[in-house]
Amino acid sequence: PVVTLVNPLGPIYYSPNTSVNFVCNITDSREVSSLGLYIWNASGYNIMDLIPYTLSWNKTGGAGGSDVGNAIATDNSGNVYVTGTVPGATFSDIGTLKYDSAGNLLWSKTLSLNATSLDQGNGIATDSSGNVYVTGTSIPSGEYLFLTLKYDFNGNLLWNKTAGISGSQAYSVATDSSGNVYVTGSSNSAGGAGGYDYWTLKYNSNGDLLWNK
Repeated sequence: PVVTLVNPLGPIYYSPNTSVNFVCNITDSREVSSLGLYIWNASGYNIMDLIPYTLSWNKTGGAGGSDVGNAIATDNSGNVYVTGTVPGATFSDIGTLKYDSAGNLLWSKTLSLNATSLDQGNGIATDSSGNVYVTGTSIPSGEYLFLTLKYDFNGNLLWNKTAGISGSQAYSVATDSSGNVYVTGSSNSAGGAGGYDYWTLKYNSNGDLLWNK
């Protein structure tokens, strides 16, 4: 039998020598601190109390100082991507790491919009070709802007795009099967009824802005 543990990063599969199948979903607000997962079955049993687990690997990374990982993604080959914030020359930069499935670091990239900007990676996604997309916030001159990056499989920067007038912060990015890129966050300059509003952008694979809503 196979136990399927559902978590925000995708399913974890475990095959114990038991006669019972569990399909576990997030149904309780209590946290398993060792993994940071909410994993309880329909009867209220904590699955982590019922079956053992083994940590495959854990890695630290960054540029030294105060490094923060904000988002994680995988690709079809089992590689793992992490993005967040690392110290820059003046303020913070966006730091992005790629590990293989065994936890070996394949590449590490930092990006700053300019020498005095404060930049932060908040979301990351991949596409079927192995490209990597990072979105977040840049403050180049006191104004908060969406900042979206595209790296190829080897970590080469293909493009970076900013959007917004002021008060714009991007939190999440996704792709589709046609290579389009979707970024969402909040903005107080998106033409809403006042205050901050959802703001969503669509780029094509070349980084051309197709629409914003």
